[in-house]
Amino acid sequence: MNLVTKSNIDTFVDEAIGVITSCSRLESEADRDKVRDTLLKPLTGEYSFVKEPNGNVTMSRIGSKRHLSPTHIAAYMDRVFVEIGKYKDIVDQNKAVCSAYRTPTFEPVQARDFIKDAVNNAFNAPGVAESYQE
Repeated sequence: MNLVTKSNIDTFVDEAIGVITSCSRLESEADRDKVRDTLLKPLTGEYSFVKEPNGNVTMSRIGSKRHLSPTHIAAYMDRVFVEIGKYKDIVDQNKAVCSAYRTPTFEPVQARDFIKDAVNNAFNAPGVAESYQE
């Protein structure tokens, strides 16, 4: 069982921003706040789930609205770190190949790209669908 608390979530966001800023730069505090808000948005939103006749639960565009389960939140956080890690690896590779490679500016819209599929991909993680069984 995953214990998700406000402290865990705050730590997740701070660490995610730390990784981002270790390999790129944010233009302003406002951009940093936008990235923070973007990373938190899936954790406060409601999503639709449908219980199928076989008893399985699936994410859907229709169905009962719920907040993410603690298991789903933990899987989402893991998935976001995978995406941020891929970004950091690309920046590090570029720096290794070309010494003149300039540290990129991280735009808040890139955070949306990291989370775009994270909620859905996280749903497929072990134990997540089962965490919505009634």
